[in-house]
Amino acid sequence: MSQLLGLILTLQVPFARRSKTCSEIFDIFDTLLLLSMGRCVFLGPKNEAKKFFESTGNPCRENYNPADHYIWETSVLEGKEELSRNKILKIWDSFNASDWKKEVAAGLVESIKSDPMVTDVVDEAKANKANWFVSFYMLLWRALISQYRDKSTAGMKFGQNIGTAIIVGLVYLRIPWNANENPYDKTDVFNINGAIFSAVCSFSFAYLFLVVFSFPRMKVVLRREYYDGLYPLFIAFLTESAAGLPFLFAMPFLFLGIQYCMIGLFPSWSAFWAMYLTCIMIALSATGYGYMISALAPTIEAANAIAPPLMVPLLLFGGFFLQSDSVPPWFIWLKYISWFYYGAENLYVAQWREGGYCMEISNPIQGFLQKFARNGSATCPDGPTSFDDCCGIENSVFVDGSVVLEGFSYKV
Repeated sequence: MSQLLGLILTLQVPFARRSKTCSEIFDIFDTLLLLSMGRCVFLGPKNEAKKFFESTGNPCRENYNPADHYIWETSVLEGKEELSRNKILKIWDSFNASDWKKEVAAGLVESIKSDPMVTDVVDEAKANKANWFVSFYMLLWRALISQYRDKSTAGMKFGQNIGTAIIVGLVYLRIPWNANENPYDKTDVFNINGAIFSAVCSFSFAYLFLVVFSFPRMKVVLRREYYDGLYPLFIAFLTESAAGLPFLFAMPFLFLGIQYCMIGLFPSWSAFWAMYLTCIMIALSATGYGYMISALAPTIEAANAIAPPLMVPLLLFGGFFLQSDSVPPWFIWLKYISWFYYGAENLYVAQWREGGYCMEISNPIQGFLQKFARNGSATCPDGPTSFDDCCGIENSVFVDGSVVLEGFSYKV
């Protein structure tokens, strides 16, 4: 036992309990490790421990058992808790600054590197390490099973998005929905803008919290496998993202298709596909933000608590609550990192770039003023109508969609 690594004296209770350590047993060991309050207060040759404690102002008395002395000096004594803790912290600080720690640390590293058992394990791990393609395939297969194995959960995801789309569609319902048959008026403009921004918020919160409630559970497995050298971390992220692509592409299509017909968004395939791609980008941005929050938070509860405060500043600069050109200079950076801002702008532009609305006027003079001062047009874009009967509405004038975008400080 002359090469035994050490004697570990650990305190498991808040108050010290004097142990009857036999001097003969203590003399067998050649290396001493002392732990107290969760800290290593000494690690080194047994003979050097006496010198170390003398340097800290806690020398061992003559004819006194060193083992008892070390336990006593590194224990929290009843009635002297604060004094004992301060003394232990002082000993710990002295050990961290000592040459013993540096020498022992260097010796341990060299011994570990030269240990055949350790080197064999490292060499075997390197030899059996999978390449990136195999790692991607296996992790993707595991991610697909994890996300779609539970059919009830997958059904709830689809039901949540479809239900939200139907509810929002019923709130902003237009009959008939086609703008060529039922032209927009000022009320429709306000309602459609609100419906568009509610879609941005719905996608953002749905996809963000979808990650926040699932990723923290995976961190333990990912951390263990990554430190074991099984695969690079970016491959794990790519596979998790790739496994969610079917849901990512399907849900915006269903969500937007339902709202498109119920709310009566601009009847154009180019506008529909522009909105669809924008919704996908919003979902991807919210998912990435959710991964960042989950990585920062230690638990699901913590991630759930910090997610709303981190979302609200980005939400405020989306353009619906605050015009984009009136953002305070010290918050301008938040505007440009907010996907609410880019997503809402793209959706509004897709809706109003090719269309407009009919605004009721009280007299022809007001109509001409509206026409030339606010980019108004005397006729609707898709039908021959007179000035007095624009879009089938008497005493109205057609206002180009660029006027709506200017209200948000957006430009086509």
